[in-house]
Amino acid sequence: MCEFMSWISYENKIYFLQNADLETKEGKKLLMPEILADLCGHEAIRTFYPELKNKGTNEESTNFSTPDSFPPEIVDALKKGKLSRFGTDLVLLNNDGRETYGRVERQAKEAYERVERQAKEAYERVERQAEKAYKKIQQPAWKTYEKIRQPAWENYKKIQQPAEKAYKKIERQAWENYKKIQQQAEKAYKKIERQAWKAYKKIEQPAWETYKKIQQPAEEAYEKIKQQAFWRIFKNKKYRNEKWL
Repeated sequence: MCEFMSWISYENKIYFLQNADLETKEGKKLLMPEILADLCGHEAIRTFYPELKNKGTNEESTNFSTPDSFPPEIVDALKKGKLSRFGTDLVLLNNDGRETYGRVERQAKEAYERVERQAKEAYERVERQAEKAYKKIQQPAWKTYEKIRQPAWENYKKIQQPAEKAYKKIERQAWENYKKIQQQAEKAYKKIERQAWKAYKKIEQPAWETYKKIQQPAEEAYEKIKQQAFWRIFKNKKYRNEKWL
């Protein structure tokens, strides 16, 4: 996976993505979940600029301590906040900027964790009830299975252990008899257990989906708040690393 910041050099021109690009028809395709994970990558740039195909040189730098790490076009875009949807780096801020950002980030995190915790507690309440219902069916079924299997095993051992001369013949018959009983008991147990598991999943799955429905937007909002706060702070020159003034 490529890092923030990536670009492609081709025929003395720099290709990279900016906020405005994501508002276009082609750019919105990049926001699809399967691509969004690598929005900062070279593949996303090539998707947006199909004329590049396999042309050009992939380049990237994560050294934000100096503007010299990037082409002038990217430096200008960074200073103007045109790359705020692609990433952040605290090195761009001075001590006051990092402290200001830290306060906002902590508040956003607390808000996210509060929502996430409530959603998780709601899920766990339902999940515990579903598990309890599952166990109520599964455990007696297991006991019934063991009640059948255990005597069959003891009967097998009773025959198998003392046998010496005709050991193989008797042992094989005893084993086949045991397996016949055990397999029937297991089949009966599995049938009940599967039904219990289906009933459990029928309750648990919607609860999990409800949790994710609450948790994911909360996490996305948290990340969005952090990112917007960072670039809002960076926009104020008094909070910038002096090399980025």
